[in-house]
Amino acid sequence: ALSPSAHIDTQHEDHVHDVAWDYYARRLATCSSDGTVKIFAADGEATAHEATITGHGGPVWQVCWAHPRYGQVVASCGYDGQVLVHKEDAPGRWTAVHAWSGGEGASVNAVCWAPEGAGVLQLACAASDGTPISRHSSASIRLTTDEIPRPAR
Repeated sequence: ALSPSAHIDTQHEDHVHDVAWDYYARRLATCSSDGTVKIFAADGEATAHEATITGHGGPVWQVCWAHPRYGQVVASCGYDGQVLVHKEDAPGRWTAVHAWSGGEGASVNAVCWAPEGAGVLQLACAASDGTPISRHSSASIRLTTDEIPRPAR
């Protein structure tokens, strides 16, 4: 992991909104208003840019890593209303394996993977328009979508 005083030049062209360590704290993912997710290797005080993931049509608000049991998998969400899941097929080569759009015109502001103990790969996300939280799940990364009903008030 990085030392407490290390700084990373993310090479983003706009504001960085989120940063997430992978399970082993060996890689770092960042996301930005420039519409990209960037992946960095972190070793001691050194960091190296490994990949830039595209696909969002606007600012990316959050990024998170799945448990390594499922491979190198990141999810991101953004202003464009999309949740994108990418998997690393080869070093530095990331492929989109799932895309989901939130409510019409709604920003998706949060994504979170379930803990590994859940037994299957599960992702929850929330949109800004009050649409129900959505859960995506699959052990093989070919995710299907189920909506979690909004609780009664």
